[in-house]
Amino acid sequence: MRFTADGANLPDELLWAHDDGRVAFVCGAGVSTARAGLPDFDELTGQVLDRLGAAETDEALRLYQATRTPADQVFQLLERSFPRVHIDSEVAQALVPRPDVDLSAHRILLELSRRPSGVNRLITTNFDRLFERCNSRLATVTRSTLPILNVGQADWGIVHLHGCVDPEYSAPTEDGFVLSSASFGDAYLAMGWAREFIKMVLEKYVVVFVGYSAEDPPIRYLLQGLQQSNSLSNATYAFQTRSEVSAVAAWNEKGVEPLLYETQEGCGHRALWETLEGWSQRAKDPKRWRSRVLTRARRGPRALAPHERGMVAHVVSSAEGAQAFARRQPALPAEWLCVFDPGVRYGQPTAFDAHTGDGPVIDPFDWYCLDSDPRPREQREGLDLSGRIPAQAWSGIDPSPADCEGISQTQVAHVRGYFASDQPGLPVRTQQLAHWITRIWRNPAAAWWAGGQQAISELILRRIRDELERTPRKNVRQAVAAAWRAYLDYRAMAPGENRVRLLEQRIQQTGWSHSVAREYVACFAPSLALSGVGRSPVPPAANSRPSSRDLVNVTLKYEKGLHGIQVPDDYLQVVIPGLQAQLELGRVNTN
Repeated sequence: MRFTADGANLPDELLWAHDDGRVAFVCGAGVSTARAGLPDFDELTGQVLDRLGAAETDEALRLYQATRTPADQVFQLLERSFPRVHIDSEVAQALVPRPDVDLSAHRILLELSRRPSGVNRLITTNFDRLFERCNSRLATVTRSTLPILNVGQADWGIVHLHGCVDPEYSAPTEDGFVLSSASFGDAYLAMGWAREFIKMVLEKYVVVFVGYSAEDPPIRYLLQGLQQSNSLSNATYAFQTRSEVSAVAAWNEKGVEPLLYETQEGCGHRALWETLEGWSQRAKDPKRWRSRVLTRARRGPRALAPHERGMVAHVVSSAEGAQAFARRQPALPAEWLCVFDPGVRYGQPTAFDAHTGDGPVIDPFDWYCLDSDPRPREQREGLDLSGRIPAQAWSGIDPSPADCEGISQTQVAHVRGYFASDQPGLPVRTQQLAHWITRIWRNPAAAWWAGGQQAISELILRRIRDELERTPRKNVRQAVAAAWRAYLDYRAMAPGENRVRLLEQRIQQTGWSHSVAREYVACFAPSLALSGVGRSPVPPAANSRPSSRDLVNVTLKYEKGLHGIQVPDDYLQVVIPGLQAQLELGRVNTN
């Protein structure tokens, strides 16, 4: 789901994990450079070299200028020429923020990292104290005071994993800075105290990296150390610009899923911070955010952008959200079925007036697609609809893996006993959407959607059948009522599977008998089939006046394979009257 059109697509699983308080944020230099204007690690290295007055012959300066050696290696060389205390002092001084520093990025992440109980789950490898400046009550945590994760739910404070400047920005606190390759090696490889802490975080939480490049020294050391110990047990994510293809590949190689967002010249990382701000608003009050999404949904899917339709899809992807959608007053437009059903979203482009072929060709994907939808596969002659739908296309009305977790015994078929004769119930989430369909069945779009379905849950059809019987004629359009009756007739007279083949097998095994003759007559019974002839690629507008055939079009059909079965003369007196009755039944159903 995207909060903005060009923002990162956040997986439902990540948002739900955050709702459950199972997400921890790890913040890098990009957080402090974005709006506060502090230097990143590479810029910090250059400023420290200038402040120390490194000579042109100094190996650290020479490598920094010539080959852009990783910053941790430059600091390792720098320690050969300058006392560590001087280096630390210059690092601290380079991080002094402006008096009017913009802390909005830090406030957004603090909001996101705060659980409903008020405790924070935020780690930073930055040395500055800008998070503490947003909230002076937050504790500053470094190596010697790292939280013990398996003890209760105590507040972490702000975990400065690589050290922190003192309040005067004159030097590091007592645990010092992790700056040089030697200190990184100590933190992540030799002593491994930073690796062990992050390992526990990854085992307990879903981790989101913000403000890093995949090749930043902290990420390089951290994930290399963890991959050696096989410790990436939970999903791990990192925000990354889409344009940096090599960085995207580097994250994937490290076992981290990149959350890609767009960047534009002059706009910097606007899409990232708008995404995080939208997420923080959702996190602050999920029910209120959901209510705002459903308020926009009243306008119907055509009026919304793909990422706005994606927000609605996110809402109905959970049982609680589907219930809120299904019970919204007044009922939300039936046309949302076209978004929830990938068979409609990826439907065949057709002229709007399918009867005459007049009017513009409409691709339903352009009207109903989600921001996360892959483009439809190219149409080839003879390719059926299933070939146009990508396997990963989201469906709101089919059970998801999460729907199937924890289902009750009434929601599975039984071999014997009390529940054996019952139709299994729907999962809780799809049950809510089934309830919504029974609320909006009078809308032409709902009947049109049904006209494209080979089967619909009997739980829904039973309710609509009852409604048709009880609803006064004046309270439902006759075309809509006729369309639903046609669909119900179709379901009652749907063709059985392989009836002729099974009859042929029986004749081969047992020969002809009066029982076989009656079965032959039963196979000749007419059935109804849905027809796509004259069907528009999109449903009619709610205020239009469609005919019932515009919504649900059924045709009569007979089993063709019966013509190849020879009936012995001895059984014609049984077969012929039965065939006459079946032909009369077909005549009645075409009138």
